[in-house]
Amino acid sequence: MLMTGAGQCTQSHRVSDFRVRGNQAVYSSFRGKIEPDGSVQMHFGHDWIIGQFDGSGFSGQLEVDNWSRGPGCVWLLRLTRVGP
Repeated sequence: MLMTGAGQCTQSHRVSDFRVRGNQAVYSSFRGKIEPDGSVQMHFGHDWIIGQFDGSGFSGQLEVDNWSRGPGCVWLLRLTRVGP
């Protein structure tokens, strides 16, 4: 679930299709390597997902940089594994 509490970005959104295979994480157009300590940094253009895998979950944030269209947004992520 994406959640935010500030600025123009106040809607929550469901996250689906966040996938992990080996040490690679993929979500939409974001791609990143999962480090041995469980941390990951994924980017697409000027937008970033950063966070930490912990057991069967992921905690992090999605930062959307709207520098050309006004202020950006940050959503908090808390994901739980639903498949093998």
